[in-house]
Amino acid sequence: ITFLGGLTQSDFLGPIPERSVENLRSEAFLAALRHHGLDDSTASMEFTEYLNHADTNKLRGFEWARIALTQPGRPKALICGSDVLAAGVLQAAYQLRLRVPLDLAIAGYDDSLSSFLSPPIASILPPYQELGSTLIEMITQIKDGNGAVVRRQLPTSFVYRPSL
Repeated sequence: ITFLGGLTQSDFLGPIPERSVENLRSEAFLAALRHHGLDDSTASMEFTEYLNHADTNKLRGFEWARIALTQPGRPKALICGSDVLAAGVLQAAYQLRLRVPLDLAIAGYDDSLSSFLSPPIASILPPYQELGSTLIEMITQIKDGNGAVVRRQLPTSFVYRPSL
């Protein structure tokens, strides 16, 4: 099992803190493996850029997967940090004639594209409405001088899409 996350170097607020979203996701990945009795030493965590550069029309997940899925000991399951990464992996799997989910299981994050892919893949769904209302509440508190910038974690849900 491999976690494929995005590289986080900076954002509009400046350098990414040590406890970035990607760090938290990779920690959660390892914790979930242990929770289900799986040996986390057999899993791997890989990182690539989320977005393409202007000089290529290939998805970053595709570029990573074209190499990773042709290596000995290739992953049999991938949990991707976004549906865009997962879509690229799915493209590479198709070109390599790997059957999803029989040869390779893929799950995305954000449930933005996963239901539109062929085959549709599982995805982790953030609570978008709650994210929006929490953001507005936090901005209002900061604007009114009644609050400091804080981090909040909101629960996600898993959207399973059987492909067979």
